[in-house]
Amino acid sequence: NLKVTFISVGQGDSALIEFPYGKRMLIDGGGFYNADFDVGERIIAPFLWKNKIDRIDYIVLSHPQRDHMMGLKFIAEMFRVKEFRWNGDVSIDKGYDELLQSIDKNRIKRFISDSDTPPLNINGVIVEFLSPQKKSRLDANNNSLVVKLKYKDASFLFTGDIENSGEAVLLNSGDEIKSAVLKVPHHGSRTSSQMDFLKAVNPKIAVISAGHSNPFGFPHYEILKRYEELKIPVFRTDINGAVTVETDGARLKVSAYKN
Repeated sequence: NLKVTFISVGQGDSALIEFPYGKRMLIDGGGFYNADFDVGERIIAPFLWKNKIDRIDYIVLSHPQRDHMMGLKFIAEMFRVKEFRWNGDVSIDKGYDELLQSIDKNRIKRFISDSDTPPLNINGVIVEFLSPQKKSRLDANNNSLVVKLKYKDASFLFTGDIENSGEAVLLNSGDEIKSAVLKVPHHGSRTSSQMDFLKAVNPKIAVISAGHSNPFGFPHYEILKRYEELKIPVFRTDINGAVTVETDGARLKVSAYKN
């Protein structure tokens, strides 16, 4: 089966993909703005070790912001990573330089990916990179690397922090964005999850990754109401804890765990 766990990392994103027959991918690594707390060391790594995981084949960074990248350095150093993929954007944050230094020090192959990148076939799961597009580079959030996983009749859409303009790019791209599971864009901000986008994706399940009582007010109540109007079940890491979705390519099984 294909198994995806949206890890509860506070205000940030991190999702572990466990492919059929053993390969693994980590999309984003969370991260607090307080540099004293290492999300990779204190949250993600213990979760991986508890599940007897000591190797991550692919690390994917949607975009270089602290709540997505700061936990990845520890993972790169401790989990025998083979590939690192990101959108190519740079950041003045020293955490970005430290991450790339760890990537290079541990001889992890680096790949810039965008909508022109050929899909990967990982043990029968097709991994597509839908955004960003070279012809329409946008701001940091809307440049997020958007990843779609397709396994038989089931699919997952990981949207990073795209907002209205990033969603519009996807809608106009001609790509098939309909997906059974949606990682809600930008933690459920008011400037994302537009109605046309949600109707096009038409998910059976949506997952919001956000911190409890976060200062940004994510997810916004108007966005939650929008999902409710469309009868899309929403799971939240701030309320439900880690959310796991497992599929045989047809049926979806959802479970949540709060420590």
